[in-house]
Order: sequence, then structure tokens, then C-alpha cells
Amino acid sequence: MKTSGRVVFGLMLWVAGISVASAQLSFVGRFGNIGSAESLFIMPTGVSLDKHGNVYVADSGNDRVQRFTATGGFIMAWGSSGDAGGSFDGPYGIAVDAPRNILYVTDRGNNRVQKFTTDGAFLNAWGSLGSGEVEFDGPSGITVDRGGRIYIADTNNHRIHKMDGAGNFILDWGSNGSGQGQFESPMGLAVDRDNNIYVADTGNDRIQKFTKSGQFLMSFGMTGSGSGRFDEPTGIAVDEGGNIYVVDQNDRIQKFDSEGNFIAKAGGSGSGTLQFDTPTAVAVNEAVDIYVADSANNRIQILTGFVIPPGMSGSFADPDFLGQGINIEILSPQVVDKAGKGIAPGTALVYWYSFDDRGFPFFSFGVGEFAGNIITARMLWDAQGPFFGPDWNPDLFFAGNFADVIITARGCDDVSFRFDPFDNFRFPAHPMEMERLTSLVGVPCVITKADTVATDEAIPQRKSLEDKGFAITRGLSGSFFDPDFLGQGINIEILSDQVPGTAAKGGSPGLVLLYWYSFGPLGRPFFSFGVGEYSGDTMVVDMLFDMDGLGPFFGPDWDASLFIPVPFATVTIVWSGCNAGTMSFVVDNEIDHLFEAHLMAMERATSVVGLGCP
Repeated sequence: MKTSGRVVFGLMLWVAGISVASAQLSFVGRFGNIGSAESLFIMPTGVSLDKHGNVYVADSGNDRVQRFTATGGFIMAWGSSGDAGGSFDGPYGIAVDAPRNILYVTDRGNNRVQKFTTDGAFLNAWGSLGSGEVEFDGPSGITVDRGGRIYIADTNNHRIHKMDGAGNFILDWGSNGSGQGQFESPMGLAVDRDNNIYVADTGNDRIQKFTKSGQFLMSFGMTGSGSGRFDEPTGIAVDEGGNIYVVDQNDRIQKFDSEGNFIAKAGGSGSGTLQFDTPTAVAVNEAVDIYVADSANNRIQILTGFVIPPGMSGSFADPDFLGQGINIEILSPQVVDKAGKGIAPGTALVYWYSFDDRGFPFFSFGVGEFAGNIITARMLWDAQGPFFGPDWNPDLFFAGNFADVIITARGCDDVSFRFDPFDNFRFPAHPMEMERLTSLVGVPCVITKADTVATDEAIPQRKSLEDKGFAITRGLSGSFFDPDFLGQGINIEILSDQVPGTAAKGGSPGLVLLYWYSFGPLGRPFFSFGVGEYSGDTMVVDMLFDMDGLGPFFGPDWDASLFIPVPFATVTIVWSGCNAGTMSFVVDNEIDHLFEAHLMAMERATSVVGLGCP
């Protein structure tokens, strides 16, 4: 139903204050406790990850290896005390050769390396006590390069030992000392994407970097407890961006850039959240989830080094709380200096679509700040009755406090949502683990380049850039509505940039994801979505919706397992700028009698609080 009138009201914005400095290492979770049963540990010393996100732990005091899901769910364990193949005497380091589904473990008390499948099947073992080829004295850290070659920190021999995947000796380097290429009881190893080797030179309180052939490249660090200093560094990892993570006996983790410049740190002595007692190893995945073997606390702690980027804007939902979701719109980025200290937080707009205790739909919204990977905001709603719909009247809108929310991003597709409502009786607090809605169409949050269109014809420009003066960019992402069609709106997420020109000359359209929240002919809410293309100032998207025999309506009882996407409409939006555009649509022939086509003049929803596009 069409409702006339424009939104004319003032809103008081409340911005939650959060700490900005050193926000680049944040706590996500932990698992484990002391014991010998499944999921328990006695002095876990090694941790490694496979390509599926599984976590492998060298449970040293229990002489076994345990395997978990990414969140700490137990999968399996193998090993026992002894010196037979598959048995251990103090397993210390662990490394997954992900492309080959192989796992290597340094069996420290037996002075050997053992090789397994990632399912725990024993394959081989090499080594004995000594200082010759394929001999070890207290081996600890281990890593695998992209070619499947393994590197062992031969701690008491003060050297690095390199072998192939069959256990054949390749080379070793190092001797006892403090010069370049010398070591004092090295314990931690890591490899970067270029097969450079990083060594936690434990007794020298420094990190050394080498080529895969053992040629010295650089070192950083010195004795101390200040930023960039170490007290017996034991574990090291390198992420895909070249950032370096080190744990030491200052009971903390530090993050450095690829040149060894300090970025951030977290930790302190203790057993609480983000406290450590003798951390010994660290592993990191592509999403910058960081796993620390918190050895004397008998647990694994999970951190994140993820920093919310401008591309975080988008829509998210929790499959366990269907019929509701949030939209995040990054209004301004956070500013972080080279040392990783926050200079200024970013600003984000959050919309929350949900249902009250009677099943009526409503929305709340708020502008808050973010630093590191955390957004905080106070959400406002219509305190006279927070329900939207075809007859919702903005002239009666009264902004009241609804809830304080904390959104923790573990990556740009994955967030946790916590809220503290002002009316906990009608809206009891519960945590939500949310996924980006692009998962419905199999599209992740970051696409660096659109697929090239297989044609030599120029990509159509509905209105030339010279005539229009505007071209769609990633900054268009956000939420929009037409004041003359209240109670509905769209969310736009730019997935990839457009490249002007013909395909033969490298040109390609950009990709866009569009969500449309509206109401059916009986006033029931529904949504449709689609992935389409844009070029110049115009985007065209074929929309889908759920037609399962009951209609395309969502709500508290909406069942995702019954979701059957069918064509709904073709939407065309011509943008005059990043705050305004004209939307038209042609409904599919099968249902065009249910939905009357009309033009909509869309405005960015941030206009209701006096904010423009980023």
C-alpha cells in the first residue's frame, strides 16, 4: 500500500565509546582444560590447522594428538606412551601439509619425527639421538613449505634440519651462538607463502628469517618485555599477508609486519580471557583466526587479527533465528597507524530487522563506532510501537532506546551479535552467530575482479559518464528506501568493481547483490534477492524469492529447509549519486497480478539521521 508523506523527524544519536588502541588482536573463544579424557589436555605444546579449518594439537603430557573442529569440537585422538610407530614420548611440534593431507609430529623424547595422515594413520618415522644427518636432540618446532619439504627446530643441536617428505636429508644450518645464522636453543618455526623460513631463536630472544636454503635474510627483537621485545620466544606463525605472530614467556602474543615492525600485542600472565601461562605455539589461517597453545593453562585460545574493512557493509542472518537479520553499513573507516595503534575509530550504521513477542515485525537502528573487529552501537526504535508495514506512519515515529549491541567480526562473512535490551521481558537477550546472506547465492564478501564478459561488444552505458557524471563504485553499498513507499527498502552490496571498456580491452561490468524487503498484497512481509551486474550508473538484477506454496513470506516460523527460490522480478536502478537513484521493476509473468509495478525514488537510509554516503 502506498503511503504519502516524507520522513521528518530528528534523532538523537548515541555512540558507544570503545577502546581504539591495540584493537587488532581480539579474543574469540577457547577450548580445553586439564585432564586425559577427550578434549582435555596436559601441557599442549603444538597447534596446526588444515585446509578444512580443523585444529590439531600436540597434547604433550598425554602423549597423543587430538583433532578438533575450528571452534573446538572434538573429532578424534590418537597415540599413546612409548617408542613404537604411532606412540609418543612428549610430542611437541605439529605441522599439517595441507595439500597432501599429511601431518608431521616432533616426538621430542624419542628424538624423531613421525608422519601420519590427517586421519591419524601412521605412515613412517625418522630420526634418533645424535647430531648427524636425520639425527636430533630434543626436536621441537616443525613446519612444511609449499613443496612438501619439512623443517625441524633441532633445539639442543642449535640448528635447523631440512628433509623431504620421504624423510631424506636435504641440508641443515646453524650452530650455537648469537651471530647471524646462529642459534641458542631454537624452538619455533614458520614458513611464508614465498617459502621463507622464520625461526624463534628462543635463547637469543629474537626472530631470524632465512631463505629455504638457509641463507640469512634478517632478524628482529631483543631481550625485554616492551613492545617488539621477547623473553624466550617459542612459537611463531605467518599469515597470508606476511604478518608475523610470536608467543613468548612474557605470556603474550605479538604481531609484526613482514619487516619485523611491531603492530599489536595481547595477553598477560593469568588464566582469564586473553591471559596466558607459558604459551608455546601459534597457528593462523587465511581468515586471520589465531590459535595459541596456552600450555600451562591446558587449553587452546582463539584470537582474531581481523580488522573491519570498508567492504564489511552487507546483510547478515543467524540460521537459528530465522526471519530476522542485520544490515551493516560502514560510514567511515577506522584509522590505524603503522604501529597498529588506533588513531580514530570507524563509524557504522546498523539496522536490525526482527519480530516482537507477538510475531509482529519491527526494525531498530543505530550509529556506533568500531575499532579492530568490534562494532558497538545503541539501537533506537519507535517506542510508540516499533512496527513497520504498509500503514506505518513516520509522522508518528518516536525514537526510544531499544538495546545496546556488540558485533564481533571474525571475518567479513562471519559475525557474532550480542545485545542488552532495555526491555528484557519482551525481548530476552540471546547471542546470535550470523553469516553474510550472500551465502544463499554462494558469493563471498570479497571479489577482487569480476568475471570478464565473453563479448567484444562495448558494455552498454545507459547514460554516459559525460552526461551523467556518476559511476557506481564500492562506496554505493548500503541501505535505501523511498519515503513514498514506507515500510520497505533495499540493501545493496557491491561485490566487485566495474572496469570500463570492451571485454577485448579488459573491460567488465561490476557485480552487485541486491536485497529487497517489502510487503505482499495482504500486508505480509517478504524479501527477495539476486546477484546482477552494473555498468556506468545503472544496475540490473534478476530477483528471486521463496515460493513454497505458502507465498514468499518470512517470519518467526519461516523454515529455511523449505526455501525454494523462484523468479520474482527484474529490477533496474539508475543512480544519480551515491545517495539517490530511481528503481523500476518488471514482475515475472506468473505473479504480476499480485504486485503492481511502480517507480521508486530511493534515498540512502542514513539520510534520516543526516548522514550521507561514505
